Amino acid sequence: MSISEPWHLILDKLEIMQQEMAEMKANMATKQELEDIKANMATKQELEDMKANMATKAELNEIKADMAKGFAAVHQAIREIDVIVKRLEQNQEQQMQL
Repeated sequence: MSISEPWHLILDKLEIMQQEMAEMKANMATKQELEDIKANMATKQELEDMKANMATKAELNEIKADMAKGFAAVHQAIREIDVIVKRLEQNQEQQMQL
């Protein structure tokens, strides 16, 4: 083993470390990138506000049930109007026959 051999080992290690540091540097976010990410993220308060303004599943199911009742009432009213219209048509036909 010559004296220059340990130096070559050290230089090889340094070169490997330089490559690893260059890779780490390439993969790291810059301060500006972190600031951009931070600026685009919702704050805890914003998330709480969104959560407070969102309907729960139970509320949505309740609205859905109320709408179904409303639609049932509308359908019933349409059926009743249909019966009335048919009676009016029959009465009108009978009067025209007279």
